[in-house]
Amino acid sequence: MPLFIKGVIAICVALLILAFSFTVSGHFADEYGTTNTTTITTSWNETTLNDTLNNKDTQILQLDDGSGATDITVLGRDILANPDGLYEYLYDASGDSWSNQKIACANVKNFVTGNDISGTLDAHNNNNYEGGMVVATYMNASADPWMAIGGWGAAWACCEVAESTLGNGEDTSVVVLDNGVTGVAFGETAINARIRFTQCTEPCVGCTTEQVDIVNTAGDYPALLYNSNATRWEVFYADVEGGDTILRNARRTGPGAWQLENLGSIGGQSGWTWPGIDAVKSNIADTNTTVACYRNMTGTSLDIVYGERGSWTYETVDDTDTGLYCAITMNASATNETHITYVSRTSGDLKHAWGILGSGTWNVETLNDSTDAEFTDLLIDENNDELYVSYINDAPNDILFGEFDTAIISGTGNNEIGELQHDLINAWNTLPGYVAVIIIILIAAGMVYYLSRPGVR
Repeated sequence: MPLFIKGVIAICVALLILAFSFTVSGHFADEYGTTNTTTITTSWNETTLNDTLNNKDTQILQLDDGSGATDITVLGRDILANPDGLYEYLYDASGDSWSNQKIACANVKNFVTGNDISGTLDAHNNNNYEGGMVVATYMNASADPWMAIGGWGAAWACCEVAESTLGNGEDTSVVVLDNGVTGVAFGETAINARIRFTQCTEPCVGCTTEQVDIVNTAGDYPALLYNSNATRWEVFYADVEGGDTILRNARRTGPGAWQLENLGSIGGQSGWTWPGIDAVKSNIADTNTTVACYRNMTGTSLDIVYGERGSWTYETVDDTDTGLYCAITMNASATNETHITYVSRTSGDLKHAWGILGSGTWNVETLNDSTDAEFTDLLIDENNDELYVSYINDAPNDILFGEFDTAIISGTGNNEIGELQHDLINAWNTLPGYVAVIIIILIAAGMVYYLSRPGVR
C-alpha cells in the first residue's frame, strides 16, 4: 500500500479515535451521571391548597426522615385578616393527604395598603437540626422581624429577633445551620434604610443584630445564604442609588464586619428589581461559588450572577420581559444542575428554567399559562428527583402547589465520570489550534509507523 494512502488512513483513524473517546465518555456520563446535560419530562399537576383566603407570600419546605417518604409543608400569609395570618399547609406522604392550621403568631404586618405585594415571609428548615424544625421569618405590625418555629403539625412558637430601627422593616431571609445557628437578613424601605443581619445561637435564642451596609442609601430584597466551604454568611440585595437599582453582595468576615461588592446596575427605580432576589450556594464541593437570580430591569430579563468576590459571571436565562418572583435551587445529586421558577411580567405565566451552571444554555418552559402568578418557591425532592413548586395565583389570591408526576432529572448518581468527560471536552476545546494539530499528527505518525512495519499491508 502506498505510504500516502497509509498516511491518509492514519489521520482518519486518529480523528475517529478522538471522536470515539468523547462519544464513549459521553455515554458513560449519561448512564452514570453527567455535569453537562439535563433532561426533564414535564407532566405538571397542581393542587389548590386554599381558595378562601387572600393569600400573599409562599414558602415550600421538605421533611426527610430517612424513610424515603417526603412530607411537604407550604407556608402562606393571609392579608384579609388584620393583622395578617400565617398558615401551614402540610402534606403527609404516608397518608397522601393535605391538612392545614393557622400559625398562632400575633401582629403579622399587614400590607393591604401601600406595599401590599411586598414579600415579608421566608422560611427554612434543616433536616439535621431538631427533626427538620421549620423556622419562618416575617415582619410584625411594628415592622420588626419576628421568627415562628414549629411545623409538621406541631404547635408553633413566636419571638421577636430584632427591632427595625426605622420602623419600616420589610423582606426577610432566613437560614438554619446543622447546629441550629440561625441567620436572618432583613431590609428597611425608609430613606437611609439599611440591610441588617441577626444571628441567633439557635432559633429565638441568643440573637444579636448588626448592620450589613453602612455606606449606601437603601437596602431591599435580601437573599441570605451560608457559604459552607468558606464558613461565612453572604447576602445579595438591591440598593437604590440616585434612582437606579444596584445589585450588591456582602460577605461577613467577622462580627459586625462585612465586605461589600457592587455587582452593577440592574436598572429601574426603587422596587423595580422587584419582587425578589434569591440565592443559593453552589453544590460543588470545595468551591466558594454562590449563585443569585434576579430581574434585570435594563434588559427586562431573568438573569443570574455566580462566582465569588472579585470574579463574577453574568448570564441571561430568559429575555422575554420576565423574571419576577424568582426562586432558585440546585439538584444535590447532579453537579451544577440549577432550577429557577419565576413569573412573566407581561402575561403572569408561571415559568421554569433549568440548566447546568456555566454551560451558557438554559431550557425554559411555561408551567401554567392561565394564571397571574406571584411569590414562587421551589424545591427538589432528593428521594424521587421530583420538583415541587408553590405559588400564589393573584386574583383570587389562591395558594397552589404543583409537582411533576415523573422523575425530572436524568443522569443522577455518581458524577465523577461525567465530570471527567466534561473536563476532557473543555480541555480539548480550550487547546490552542497548533497543539490540537500536533496531537493529531503524533497519533497519525504512530499509525503510519505501525502500518509501515514489515508484514502490514
